[in-house]
Amino acid sequence: MAHWGGTNARANAINDQGQVVGNSDTSTGKSHAFLWEKDRKKGAMKDLGTLGGTYSDAADINNQGQIVGGSETTPLGTSTRPSYHAFLWKKAMMHDLGAAGATATAVSNAIALNGISIYTSLCIKNHYVK
Repeated sequence: MAHWGGTNARANAINDQGQVVGNSDTSTGKSHAFLWEKDRKKGAMKDLGTLGGTYSDAADINNQGQIVGGSETTPLGTSTRPSYHAFLWKKAMMHDLGAAGATATAVSNAIALNGISIYTSLCIKNHYVK
């Protein structure tokens, strides 16, 4: 698996379309969530960024391409304890779910018979949100 110049990269989940999510170290010592997907004939890793900190990790992806995980919201060293929030990444943007100290660990697929998504449910530290 490719990485961004760091020493580690880890895949956490794959969906039915073959999209893979996880996190990878950067050459500057940061670790960011990523989305890997086939781009024409080869794969490409996309950096999903963070919610303002230096670390993020993508935990799961559903068949609609929605990604959940956790991210620091403040850079390490700027406060006594960095804040960590659950996120939902969709439509090329990371959304803060406002769950301080939590990470979103799973996102499900809920599809109507015609293939249109009815709802998505998330698991945030054993709390379910619809």
